[in-house]
Amino acid sequence: MSREHPAYRDNLEDLLTFFDGKRVLSIKEVARYTGKDARWVKSHLGFQDQNCISVPTLARRLCEGG
Repeated sequence: MSREHPAYRDNLEDLLTFFDGKRVLSIKEVARYTGKDARWVKSHLGFQDQNCISVPTLARRLCEGG
């Protein structure tokens, strides 16, 4: 059974607070949150062929180091 990363819940809570409970985010929103360029966000945080990401997925990817 896999275990969640220790920072996952903190990341999830922070994302939900920052985005006022919004559950799906665009590349532009994630770029604003991370302070990174949209191209960096797209290539490092798993925006493959889509232009959005769920908050739980983003919280997990942030734990992985992006």
